Amino acid sequence: RGSCTASQVLLELILQNKAPKAIILRDVDGLLCVGAIVAQEVFHHPKVPDILCVGDDQFASIQEFVNAAFTKRKSGTTATERFGLVRQNKIAMSDTIDDGVFSCDTVPSTGAAVPSSDEEIMTSNMTIEEREMLDACENEADRMALRVLIRYAKLTMDEPKYLNVTKAHIDGTTYIGPGGLEFVTRLANAGGKVRIPTTLNAVSADRRRWKKYGIEPDYALASIQVGDAYIKLGCEESSFTCAPYLLPHHTPQLGEQLVWGESN
Repeated sequence: RGSCTASQVLLELILQNKAPKAIILRDVDGLLCVGAIVAQEVFHHPKVPDILCVGDDQFASIQEFVNAAFTKRKSGTTATERFGLVRQNKIAMSDTIDDGVFSCDTVPSTGAAVPSSDEEIMTSNMTIEEREMLDACENEADRMALRVLIRYAKLTMDEPKYLNVTKAHIDGTTYIGPGGLEFVTRLANAGGKVRIPTTLNAVSADRRRWKKYGIEPDYALASIQVGDAYIKLGCEESSFTCAPYLLPHHTPQLGEQLVWGESN
């Protein structure tokens, strides 16, 4: 939590069919959900885990149950019996997962079910502005990126508002696995191009001196390919920094709206 690495790791797990069946959260964590949303919108992956936001009270109940389950496990309590205890506590964890009632767009405390298919998610409760933005997309890369953005916005805000921005900084440039590389490659191959000056965060291996630092060739090559794909999107080749505000012409000005992802 707190870094785009969470969404990157979840994406890799989904694409390798190693993701958990469900993730239970106390609060909405939009950043984590991005990995699941990208898996649906960009990769159309059929097995994306349910991500449940259950609120303070139910999360506390689950914690109490897990502690009790570990204690009873030593005495031979079965998985079925443990799920039964959850249902008795009115959490109904196994029912909601197996029946597909919840998905990664579940909102806290309401308990409302949301559509499970990509198209249902996108067409339900869309505003006129959101429809107009989608209609204005020039290629598939634009549509994929905007669909992810809209779903993230609706996940984290009841009534999201959209602003025009003048600069962008992309944080998810580290090589976590082949999924992240395939993600940006798909955007580039689908005609994607940035519309505003866009800088890149530091990558996993020095693009020029990786041999000097003893980086494994396969890992260095993958890291370089990630950077190359972002450059193909039109991102600035001379950036690769976690401090974009120090670059010439990138110092934020009073009144500018920026979309910068970074954790320094």
